[in-house]
Amino acid sequence: MGEDHRDHPGYIHTAMMEETCRRDYGDIRTGLAALGKLHPIGRVGESEEIAAGVLYLASDESKFVTGSELAIDGGYTAA
Repeated sequence: MGEDHRDHPGYIHTAMMEETCRRDYGDIRTGLAALGKLHPIGRVGESEEIAAGVLYLASDESKFVTGSELAIDGGYTAA
């Protein structure tokens, strides 16, 4: 029986996000600060944080976890 897991990331600091920040906010630092304010944790996420959650769901450590949805979003969806 296969597991069905989903991860739901918030805004993540990537090269694509940097381009969005430049385009929409004028520069990366200003954009990341503005987008970070949308998250209760106060910042955007890092790709390593998403990878850690996905790695957990793919590992034996989650062998009793099924059909889960993991919001790795710094509280974005809860706000």
